[in-house]
Amino acid sequence: MFFGGVVNPGKPVPLVPHPEGWALHLSQASLPASVKEKSRVSLLIQVQGEEPVVLCTLCAGVADTVLLDQFVAEYAELSVQGSGPVHLTGYFSPNFGGEGSDEEDEEGEDGYGLHPMDQMLAMQNGDSEDEGESDDEDEEGESDEDEDEDESEELGGFQPRGRKEPSVIIEDVTDKEALPSAKKAVKKFENGFEIHSTKMGDPHGKLAKSGKKVSVRYVGRLKSGKVFDKTDKKPFQFRLGVGEVIKGWDVGVEGMRVGDKRKLVIPPQMGYGSQRTGPIPPNSTLEFDVELVDVK
Repeated sequence: MFFGGVVNPGKPVPLVPHPEGWALHLSQASLPASVKEKSRVSLLIQVQGEEPVVLCTLCAGVADTVLLDQFVAEYAELSVQGSGPVHLTGYFSPNFGGEGSDEEDEEGEDGYGLHPMDQMLAMQNGDSEDEGESDDEDEEGESDEDEDEDESEELGGFQPRGRKEPSVIIEDVTDKEALPSAKKAVKKFENGFEIHSTKMGDPHGKLAKSGKKVSVRYVGRLKSGKVFDKTDKKPFQFRLGVGEVIKGWDVGVEGMRVGDKRKLVIPPQMGYGSQRTGPIPPNSTLEFDVELVDVK
């Protein structure tokens, strides 16, 4: 999934972890042509309250573009030192050691996705097992299928692979039992951004992801509880992930499925910042109750 953004002087950009645990790969940093020639601009990153460190330094007319290879899987903030903005491009990677990845767990059991030395040991052990299995299969191949019981007794009750009785019992469950409870699903980030999953819709419903046009119903409140905006009968439509709405919405709605409901707590730096917007005072933390009704 493509990522693009601009970091301006004096305006740090928060990098909030992807709702599905994907990591952001920063691939390239560039200066626009408007930056004065030979001006130096540094791109910095600050992770979890640590001191900011320099990712790269660009010089207009000399080194306008720098290739990066930086993965960011936790909350961080980007900033610049210098007189010009830095344009960033990259992508979100779904296979970057995220938590709870079933595929990665399965790969680890087979010896893949491990340290090279562990892979070699796993392969050697696998070869030994395969040789033993191959010998057993050759011996079994010489016998008639009607002699399965005799073979089982000779092997001490061991049943050869392929004839193992199923050990998983499949039971019918109700929808209520099958769907995980979303009431306790809360994600909180260091900059004050929060995602509360209050209701889950169809787990196979349409997924809201960057570039898709989504339709939502919402109620927006200040921290005092005062409602400053809400949808009427017609849902609000916008294209996700392209900056048509505040950053807190682009991040908070992504990953929802049709029928899902979330409460978003959005700090000023992911909302309207230090500017007054209609009834919203400067530096306001906002709360939105959002329901996803359609994805196109």
